[in-house]
Amino acid sequence: MEYKNIEILYEDKDIIIINKPEFISVHPGAGKETFTLVDFLIKHCGKENLSNLSGEERLGIVHRLDKDTSGLMIVAKNNIAHEELQNNFKNRTVKRLYI
Repeated sequence: MEYKNIEILYEDKDIIIINKPEFISVHPGAGKETFTLVDFLIKHCGKENLSNLSGEERLGIVHRLDKDTSGLMIVAKNNIAHEELQNNFKNRTVKRLYI
């Protein structure tokens, strides 16, 4: 898997919307994946330009998709955006559609 397989659909100073391909882990897990979406984000943005509310291994990650699942993900580039997005998911003002 290569970084070129990850498509950025939108990006501004607060968020990135990514089309995550299947077979890429969002963040390192028990098996300590060598290529994750977080690795891509660090390379693209730099650690200092991603929210750290979810910890070092999950920089920018507000929600996740399973490794075998493809789909859109919204990533926070700062802690203010991260908190707002978390509230939107918690209050169900974000609509999720699974096919």
